[in-house]
Amino acid sequence: MKRTRALHYCLLFFLVGCQQGNLYRDLREARASAHHEWLLRREGKDRTTVLLDGELALADAIKLALIHNQTLRAVVEERAVARGDLVASYAGFLPQLNGFFSYQQNRARNLFPGAIHEYSAGLDISQPLFRGGASVARRRAAQLATVLADEIVRDSVQQTIFEVAAQYYQVLLGQFLVEANQQAVVSSSEQLDNARRKLEQGLVSDYDVLRAQVDLSNFEAEMIAQQNRRDLARARMLKAMGVSQKSQVDLTDTLEFFAMKPIFERAMEIAHKNRADLFQVEANVRIQEQALAIARSRYFPQADAVFQHQWTRPHARSGSVDEFGGNTVGGVQVSWPLLDGLAREGNVIREKALLRQRYVDLLEAEQRVELEVQEAILNLRNAEEFVGSQELNLDRAEEALRIVTARYREGASKLVEVTDARSAVTQARSLYYQAIHDHTLARLQLQLALGILGPVAGDRSVAVETPVEPASIDEFETGEETLPEPSSDDPSPLPSTQNESKT
Repeated sequence: MKRTRALHYCLLFFLVGCQQGNLYRDLREARASAHHEWLLRREGKDRTTVLLDGELALADAIKLALIHNQTLRAVVEERAVARGDLVASYAGFLPQLNGFFSYQQNRARNLFPGAIHEYSAGLDISQPLFRGGASVARRRAAQLATVLADEIVRDSVQQTIFEVAAQYYQVLLGQFLVEANQQAVVSSSEQLDNARRKLEQGLVSDYDVLRAQVDLSNFEAEMIAQQNRRDLARARMLKAMGVSQKSQVDLTDTLEFFAMKPIFERAMEIAHKNRADLFQVEANVRIQEQALAIARSRYFPQADAVFQHQWTRPHARSGSVDEFGGNTVGGVQVSWPLLDGLAREGNVIREKALLRQRYVDLLEAEQRVELEVQEAILNLRNAEEFVGSQELNLDRAEEALRIVTARYREGASKLVEVTDARSAVTQARSLYYQAIHDHTLARLQLQLALGILGPVAGDRSVAVETPVEPASIDEFETGEETLPEPSSDDPSPLPSTQNESKT
C-alpha cells in the first residue's frame, strides 16, 4: 500500500513538472518570437511600425502620438471594459431563460423490472420584478463608470500630449545647445591656431598653447555631452509618438517666448471645470453612493415572475407511466432574507466608510489641483524673469568677449582672459536657451494643470482633428514683446522672442 501511494505521488509530481516545463517552453518561444519581430522593426521590414523621414512639426507629432502611443491605446480599452459592465447591468431588468436536461438509471424502482431510464428536460423563465433598488443602482453605477472611463482616457490624452511636446521642446533645446558649443569649438580652435602662430613669433609661451588646447578639449567634451542629451531626448520623443526609433526627422518648430500673465482666481475656475482627475473623483463619489444603495437593498424582499415547463420520463404527473409527459408551472417567487448573520449590517458599514473616503479623496484632489496651479503660475513668472535676466547677461558677455578679443589682438590682453570671456559667452548663451525652454515648458505645464491640454470634458475623441496648440493660452497672453531682438552680430542663432505664430 505504501509503495503504491509513493508511486502515485511520483507520477503526480512528474505530471506537474512536465506541465510547468511546457509553460516555460511556451513563454520562451513567445519571447524569441518577440525578439524576431524587434529585429524586423530594427531593419525597417515590419510594416506595422511607422517609420518617419523628413520634416516634423509639433502638431503632426501630437497627432501621430494620439494614434500610435502604446500606453494611450491600452488606456482607451477602459471604455470597452466600462461598456461591458454597462451591458451586464441590464441583467437586473431583463428576463432570463435557462434550459436543463438530466438522465439517470434507477435500478431501485419496484414498478418496472430491470433498469429504468429516467429523463428530465425543460425550460425555466424568470423575470425580475423587484430588487430593492439594487438593479437601478447597478445600472446607474455602470453609467457613471463609462463617464469615469472617458475621463481616464481624456487624462491619458493630455498626459500624452504633454510628454510629446515636452520631449519635442527638449530636442529643440538640445539642438540650440549643440550649436552654441559648436561655435565655441570653432572659435577655440581658431584661438589655438593663433596661439601657435604667436608662439612661433615668440610672442607667447608654451603655457598659452597648452591652455588653448585644454580649452578646446573642454568645449569638445561639452559638445559631445550636449549631443548625447539631444539624441536621448529625440529617442524619448519617438517612443512617446509610438514610431520607429530609426525615424529620421527634422523639427520645424522653434522655441518662442510669449509673455503671459495668468490670474490665479481665473486659472482655478478653469481647472475646476476642466481637470480630468477631478471629474474622475466626482464620478467615484457617485459610484460609491450607488454601492451603498446596493448594500441597503438587501433589507428589502426580492420578487421574480417565474415560469417552467418540464418534460420527464416517467410521466411527470404519474410516475407509474413509463413515457414522456409534460408539466407547466408559473407564478411569483418572493424571497426576503430576515436574518443573515449581520452580513447586511457589515456591508452597509463598509460602504459608508468607503463613501466617506471618496469625499476625502475629492477634497484632497481639489487641494492638489490648487497647489499644482499655483506652482505652475509661480514657475511661469520665475521663468519669465529668468529669460529677461539672461537676455541682458548674454549681451554683456558678448560685448566683453568683443572687447577682450580686440585687446588680445593688439597685445593688451592675455590668452587666459580671452578664454574666460569665451567660456562666459558660451555659458550665457546656454543659459539663455535654457531660459526660453523653461518658459515654454512652464506654459505647457500650466495648460496641463488647468486641464485644457486636450479634449474638453464630455469629448470622447482621441485622435483630435485639430490638436490644441501646446504652450499657448490665449486668455492669459498679453501680446506684448517684452524682450529685444537678439543681436545680429551673434554668430549663433537664438530662439525667437517675438510672437510670430500670432501674426
